[in-house]
Amino acid sequence: MKKKTILLILCLVLLAALAVGLLVRRVPAQPAESAPVPAAQEAGGESAYTAPAPTAAACAEDFFRAVGRFHPGTAGSSLGRALAACGAYRFAAENRLAEVDPALLSAALREGQESLSEEERGWFDENFESVAELIDACRSDWTENRPLFDDAGAAEDMDALLADPAAPDCWTALYAALADK
Repeated sequence: MKKKTILLILCLVLLAALAVGLLVRRVPAQPAESAPVPAAQEAGGESAYTAPAPTAAACAEDFFRAVGRFHPGTAGSSLGRALAACGAYRFAAENRLAEVDPALLSAALREGQESLSEEERGWFDENFESVAELIDACRSDWTENRPLFDDAGAAEDMDALLADPAAPDCWTALYAALADK
């Protein structure tokens, strides 16, 4: 019995270490101290966007499904909402969506959403406004909202995202592209 308990504890420690490793890997690099790159620059009448649009598959998995993964009113839904908010904000920031051609971003989002099942689209629609409100609340008063993210295991990730000076514009670009798709 004692050996089984020790083995179980070792397995749990290993799983915890793996989970921490995955979270650390997903934290975006800290922004450089240099001035931010403008979202887009006009050059000879053509838009010169500096970032490629994410793929439709990335939009589907890393944004739409991330937002749709929790179900309001169920056990753990507030933690799921925090993870969804962190995931959505990370998607916008890591893909530098403020630097992506808006038409290409809208097309990628449209294609990504069309690849979802009807049920997945419904989950996204049910959750998105709530997730967007939580992101806005974090941007307004992180201190008040941090305990929820601590409980969800995403506080350090959200700290890094909120410290990224380009993230707000990236989130705004994502929100605008959703309206245009």
